[in-house]
This record gives sequence, C-alpha cells and structure tokens, in this order.
Amino acid sequence: MIHTFQKKDVWDRPYFRNAGAAINYFAMDDEGTWVLRHPKLTSISSEDFRFVSDYLTRDDFGIHYPENPEQNQEAICQCVAAWDVADKLGAADMQDYIAKKVQYIEWELADVLTFAIVIYRSGPSLLDDDPIRDWVSGYIAQHYFAYLKDETISTAFRKNIRKLRALWKDVLVKLLQIEERGDEMEEEQESDEDNLIDDDDL
Repeated sequence: MIHTFQKKDVWDRPYFRNAGAAINYFAMDDEGTWVLRHPKLTSISSEDFRFVSDYLTRDDFGIHYPENPEQNQEAICQCVAAWDVADKLGAADMQDYIAKKVQYIEWELADVLTFAIVIYRSGPSLLDDDPIRDWVSGYIAQHYFAYLKDETISTAFRKNIRKLRALWKDVLVKLLQIEERGDEMEEEQESDEDNLIDDDDL
C-alpha cells in the first residue's frame, strides 16, 4: 500500500529529516517525487502504518472515546500497535500523544502487562521524561497485589517483571511512593505478603 502525504505533514519531523543529527530519510525517485526510505519501514505492516499515517496528517488515530467494551478493546490494541510503530520510527511526539490517549481507555491487568512488555523490551525511552512508562509502572504498582493473586496472569507477571529489569525498577519506585503517601493498593490483603517478589526471585 502506498501512502501519500503533503510535504508539510512530514518534512519537518526530526525523526525523518534532521540536519543537526545528519538524518534524512527522504530520497527523490525518477519521477521527481520525494519518497520516505526509513530503514524500519520494512518491519511495519501496512495495517499498523495507518496509525502513523493518521497521526501525521491529523494528529490523531483510531478510536479516541470508546463507547462500548468492544470499542474499548479495539482502542487498546490500537494504542499498543501504534506505540510499537512509533518506537521503531523514533516518533517521540506520537508516543507522547499515545500517553495522553490511554487516559481515555479502561484497562485490565492483562492489557497493561502486555503494553508494559512492548514498551520496556524496546530499550531506553525516546523521551527524557516518559509519561507512558510513568503511567504503566504506576498502574502495575497500584495493582501489584492483584497481579500476584490473579491466577490467569500471575505467572506471566512474575516472569516478565524478572526479565524486564527497567520495568521492575520503575515499579519499585512507584511502590515506595505509594507506601510513603500511605495510599491503599488494589486487592491488598495481609495474606498476600508471602507472595511478594523479593530480590531472591529476580
């Protein structure tokens, strides 16, 4: 599928063209048309690239305000896929927009864990102050005991929290903040103390 953009929508995006960083992924073809030759495009499906296309042209993509459970689940899938594409392209502005978009969606434990895996397995953040990592780690910390108690997800949670050290570090920071504020955590019970993940588990 070929996507056609107006020059104003793509030309000044620093992840496509940045003289200071010696980046220029535009090349002119034989017909005199500028073509985007980003090296990561081959790893992005046409279906997922539509999120980037929509964002570049109208600063939005997909479902913004879900009206029912089906739309809500679709919006979650769109945000996860769009974030992965934005990460591949280095589109920090799109990731920043996704961080705002997730606030309008209802998330379940499994959805946030899946999103966290996608986010943290990609390596260092594109943003100096990353709102999406702040939100994800905060959600997991707030629902920490719920993750440990839910038999459908606790194994996957423990496995990935051990593997993704940056995620575990961020969650620990949020847990300490919750403790300092004296906030109550979701599904917190005295009997859960034996299930805590400690350094010996990691």
